[in-house]
Amino acid sequence: MKILENVVGIASDYNQVPFIGLTNMAETLCIVFEAAEEQITVQLYPAGKASNNTEFILNELCFTLKKHFSHLNDNQIRITVEGFFSFNKTIAKMRDHVRDFIVQIRQENGEDTSDLYLEEKAKEIEKAQAEKNAIPGVLNPHAVKDDEEMQ
Repeated sequence: MKILENVVGIASDYNQVPFIGLTNMAETLCIVFEAAEEQITVQLYPAGKASNNTEFILNELCFTLKKHFSHLNDNQIRITVEGFFSFNKTIAKMRDHVRDFIVQIRQENGEDTSDLYLEEKAKEIEKAQAEKNAIPGVLNPHAVKDDEEMQ
C-alpha cells in the first residue's frame, strides 16, 4: 500500500511531470496497478474491510486522494482510481488518464495545463520532420552528409 500511495502521490504531483515525463509515469502506474491487481496474492486487507485486494486498494486510495484533494468530488476521485486499474494494460490510455487527473487538479487552482501536452507535441513534430525528410528532394543536397564525410 505504501508503494502504491507513493507512486500515486508522485503522479498527482504535477510539478514532477516535467522531470519524470507523463509517459514514464504512465508506464510505472501500469506496472504497479497490474501487479496490485494480478500478482499480489497475499491478503492486504483486515477481515471485513474488503472482499478482495483490488477493492481494498481502491477504497484506500480513494480515501487518501480525497484527503489531499478535497476540492475534487467523490465521483472524480473514484473514477480516477478505477481508471488506474482499468488502464493498467495500455500505457497511452494510462497517460491520458493521468493527464486528465492532473488537469482537474490544476484547473481548480487556475493553473496552466498546456505543458501536459508537450511530450506528445514534440514527438508529433519529430515524426512530421522525419516524414518530410524522407521525401526525395526536400532536403538541401548540401545539408545531407555523405557516408564518406562522416568517416
